[in-house]
Amino acid sequence: MVRRLNNLFEKIQNFTIVRAITSGLINIIPVLIIGAFALILTTFPIDGYQNFINTFGGGFINELFTIIYKATFGVLSVYLTFSISRCYMKIKNEEDVGRAGAIVAALISFFMLAGVYLNDFTIDSLGPKSVFLSILTGLGASFLYIKISKFFIKRRRMLFSEGADREFNKMLSTLIPIAIVAFIFAVFNEIIIRIFGVASFRNLLVKWFDFLFSHGEVGFFKGFFFVLLSSVLWMFGIHGSDALESVMQTYFTPGLAANLDAIGQGLAPTNILTKEFFDCFVLMGGCGATICLLIAILLFSKNKARRGIGYTAAFPMIFNINELMVFGLPIIFNPLMIIPFLLVPLVCYTISYIAISTNLVPMITSEVAWTTPVLLGGYRATGSIAGSILQLVNIIIGVLIYLPFVKLLDKSSSEKLKKNYNNFVDFYIKNEANLTGVRLRELDDINGDIAKSICVELKNN
Repeated sequence: MVRRLNNLFEKIQNFTIVRAITSGLINIIPVLIIGAFALILTTFPIDGYQNFINTFGGGFINELFTIIYKATFGVLSVYLTFSISRCYMKIKNEEDVGRAGAIVAALISFFMLAGVYLNDFTIDSLGPKSVFLSILTGLGASFLYIKISKFFIKRRRMLFSEGADREFNKMLSTLIPIAIVAFIFAVFNEIIIRIFGVASFRNLLVKWFDFLFSHGEVGFFKGFFFVLLSSVLWMFGIHGSDALESVMQTYFTPGLAANLDAIGQGLAPTNILTKEFFDCFVLMGGCGATICLLIAILLFSKNKARRGIGYTAAFPMIFNINELMVFGLPIIFNPLMIIPFLLVPLVCYTISYIAISTNLVPMITSEVAWTTPVLLGGYRATGSIAGSILQLVNIIIGVLIYLPFVKLLDKSSSEKLKKNYNNFVDFYIKNEANLTGVRLRELDDINGDIAKSICVELKNN
């Protein structure tokens, strides 16, 4: 059964689309790391620290961290569009059409779907909440660019300028494909606007999600569906928390205010579902309750690369900032992680709802910042140590659910590494037999990566 699952997952991971997305996410890890630490240093939930960074030098320190955050996470989707398009073109290895043209086409298409032309457009639309658009345009525009370029490949001469610089002529050869791709996406965006009456394609997604929650009372099943949908969206590269932000503000955020009003009138609070409920007891460490995955990796994973990501992501995840884990492992578009990523938040939600509804844990009566660390957040939200204990129980159960999948990841990585190494040895023997001189470390493929890793191992040992 495990072998069959491994074979299935390996086939899925070898799809060009999945490989391009995975490689694209891995390539922006430096942006994620820098942005995550900048966000932590900006939002660190200690009053004395916040007073210091906001007053010292007229707020110079806070402004510095904010600038770094906006230049990284603030435009994350732009970096990702570039990275996915580049990786897709590298995998397709279509040297005749030129990678730069595809990247330009993808960026133009992304900005159109994100609504950059709108008067009320904000930079927030270029951050993590538009990751899905990055995937759509990075892959879609690059695919179209290749097809169109191949059609015009025999007609390039009509765009060449005699005696002009080679790079200039190369640029001219990309002009028509880029223009056609941009036109196609512009038409697509305009059709969406006219049919659905929205400002942009991105706005359509938000409007559709709001409609899904417009029926029924606020209760267990609406909250359960909210957690499920948020996780599903994340799995496909859509920032679930941001996409459903209006749903959160409409149906769940008012719960805390209602509880405080009840207390002010001498009545018992009755609203279980509040924003703090999800932040503290369901989304521990971020979407997917990934603090559980982090612990499972650090305690039980034998894969050095995966443990390295875990150590790097640990500090941000203490403050529920998990983009490095989500994009760096990666979790999104990773078939091995679908089941635990969906299951753990739902289990945590159900346990927490039952615990509060049966009075084992007090109702939430205090506002808590979403960056508040686990255990402290549960105590502050409920005003009781029972809140911290509930978080601890959820974490233990979550770790146990993630554990077998972490081991499956290790096994899959080990088998893939062994396969790549055997292919490398065959490649080396073949070149040696043919007396072909190849500089292995200079190869821009998996064989080159293995050669470099072997050199590092030899140097360190």
